[in-house]
Formats: sequence, structure tokens, C-alpha cells
Amino acid sequence: MLTRKWWLAILPVLAISLEASVFVPVTKIVNRPRPEVERLDPHAPPTSSFPSGHTAASFALFWSIMLLAQRIPNVLARRIVQVVCFLFPFCVGFARLYRGMHHLSDVIIGALLGMLCAGISYAAIRAAERQATERADGVRG
Repeated sequence: MLTRKWWLAILPVLAISLEASVFVPVTKIVNRPRPEVERLDPHAPPTSSFPSGHTAASFALFWSIMLLAQRIPNVLARRIVQVVCFLFPFCVGFARLYRGMHHLSDVIIGALLGMLCAGISYAAIRAAERQATERADGVRG
């Protein structure tokens, strides 16, 4: 809203959508059982363990916001947002392990998937932004 560049708001949605479009088929194909440990949530649904969808989604969401935060002009505010957005998904991954819902490899692959989706989405938005700027400059020139 502050930048008047509405397409920036699409970045987190794009990152999460890309993550889900990879996560859903992979989890159905792999169908890895959850770890054989005592779980803190005994009523958790018996869904597949690989990859960790919670971890992947949190990395996709928060890392896309972290990338957008580069535009915050106030240095202190920018750093605070970036640090929180950087660290929070690691906490989600740890919580998924602690609760007994995933193997370590599930969380690692979920994290990599989320990071990749955030990066790809950010690159796509940046390319579209550059293209729009070039077109606007061509119209003005």
C-alpha cells in the first residue's frame, strides 16, 4: 500500500501457491509414514510425513516477506522484520520435530522447498517489475 505497487502483495501468495503445488503431489507419491515416536498430539491426522508441509509453507511465506522487507526504508524496522522472518520458519521446523510429526529429513526438505519457492517467486516478481519499468520508460521516451 505504501509503495503503490500492488503486485508486491502477490509475492507471498505466489510463493505459497508454488509450494503447495509441489507439496501436495510429492506427499501423495512418497506417502512416508510419520516417525514411530510418542507424539504430543495423539489426535493428529494420519497423513504423510514427507516433506513437512508446515515447514515448507512457513519458509515460503516468511522468506518471501523477508525479501520484500528489503524495501523498508527505516533500517532498524527493516532489520527487525528480516530477522523475525528469517528465524520464525526454523522454529516451525523445530516444533514439527519436537512434536514427533516428522523425521529430520522431512523438515530439511520442507525448508529447502519453501526457500526455493520464495526465491523463485521473488525472481518472477522482480522480472515483471523490471519489464513494467522498461515498458513505462519506453512509452515516456
